[in-house]
Amino acid sequence: LSLTATMMFAQSSARFVSLHCAKLLPTMSRSFSQSTAKLKIIFDTYRNENYSMETERAFQNEIMKVLDRNQDHQIHASDVRDFINNIGAMDKIGHDEIEFAVSEIGGGSDTASIDKMRSFLSS
Repeated sequence: LSLTATMMFAQSSARFVSLHCAKLLPTMSRSFSQSTAKLKIIFDTYRNENYSMETERAFQNEIMKVLDRNQDHQIHASDVRDFINNIGAMDKIGHDEIEFAVSEIGGGSDTASIDKMRSFLSS
């Protein structure tokens, strides 16, 4: 990501999350914990701001390339944390919340398979 894109995302995501978080979290909490719902909002905001002209699949492919750094088809909580930090959204979610969300997505460990992460991003 370019520095300009990262800065633009950080500014606009702050507005989006603060405006929509209170409205979306109660609805999303039915199927996800609050931490996982926050993570979903961050990914959705990033997609809307940076990949709005791309298909959902193209966005997911790009995100998976970034998140699966060691190409083991597993998304590690630390990789998600690094991504969130790189896009300037760490003020929206805590380290523990990221680990909990990835654990919830993955079914109990600090990793989630690419398939589970794709399913989460599509939900």
